[in-house]
Amino acid sequence: MMAAVDSTVVLLALFPMAADLKSDLTMAWVVVAYLVVNTAMVLSLGRLADMYGRKSLYNIGFAIFTVGSALCGFASSGLPLVAFRVIQGIGAALLTSNSFAILSEAFPRSETGRAFGLQSIV
Repeated sequence: MMAAVDSTVVLLALFPMAADLKSDLTMAWVVVAYLVVNTAMVLSLGRLADMYGRKSLYNIGFAIFTVGSALCGFASSGLPLVAFRVIQGIGAALLTSNSFAILSEAFPRSETGRAFGLQSIV
């Protein structure tokens, strides 16, 4: 849920951050960096999870995402904030690529559609 929410929740604080950091261009990258990294890495990280284990990579992704989120909170200027959003995007890609795979293993085939729907709603 957090990986999906975090892709757009930053929009709520974008204008105050732009005023504080005095950079509109950097603020655009705060949004774009997360989305680009997340989207670009989902397939390759999903394959890594197939090879090395979904649960362990999901947990690593959760840790990376949490650390990236904390670092974003401590960023004092635009460039570090963009870099920390990239870290968040990597963690989110690990979460996103593995969540549906874990659900498909945990539920019988007849229930996977329902499980995917509930995951998407959350």
